[in-house]
Amino acid sequence: MSTIENRILDIVAKILTDFLDIFLVECLIRGKEERYVVDVFLDGDNGIDVEKCAKISRKISRILEEEDFMPSAYVLNVSSPGVASPLRFPRQYPQHVGRDLVVTVVKEGENRIIRGKLTEANSEHIILQPPKTEAVRLYYSELISSKVQLPW
Repeated sequence: MSTIENRILDIVAKILTDFLDIFLVECLIRGKEERYVVDVFLDGDNGIDVEKCAKISRKISRILEEEDFMPSAYVLNVSSPGVASPLRFPRQYPQHVGRDLVVTVVKEGENRIIRGKLTEANSEHIILQPPKTEAVRLYYSELISSKVQLPW
């Protein structure tokens, strides 16, 4: 992990102490030394809106400017990962209860894909209701990937 990425992660973590319902999903730094692009993806226990993203973006920018930390020009993007992005943390699941998911799990040493409606999500497991079969309890340790199944 680069020094730039470590410093940005520290800045985001410090700022998010003022937003207890918001958490970091991913931070990506791309581009070249002449012009970096910093993508900060945030989510919230009840989702995240544009206003919170903008407020957090301004705070990150202010600190980066005050510290004059970035070695060159940069573009900062702060947003939610979007509904089409994989769910990466247990904290993301409760807001998707009632939606259809496509989940890849490890069961008995094999990867299996399960599709179904997310009916429950807590700190230990999720429950999916596949069409025409019994509900399935899946522990987060079994999950390889999960995505919201978009209706289109």
